[in-house]
Amino acid sequence: MNLLTPEESKKSLEMVMTGWKVRSELSHKIGRGRYVVAEYEKIKRITMPFGDDYLLCLTTEVQADHLNIINRIRILEAD
Repeated sequence: MNLLTPEESKKSLEMVMTGWKVRSELSHKIGRGRYVVAEYEKIKRITMPFGDDYLLCLTTEVQADHLNIINRIRILEAD
């Protein structure tokens, strides 16, 4: 079930991209980003690179085991 309108979703994803871009610009000092988890009252949002050219953004229920999800995605990425 979508909690945001399409316009709100677009705005939210733009914020995700901006945040990831800033982290990437600092990567020479802090290292390459592995993932970011933002937890809100109603959802969790997981953002992580997928390969060299993609950024994956997932939304889950708050109680989801985000480390398990991240590890399973890494296995898919390695294949």
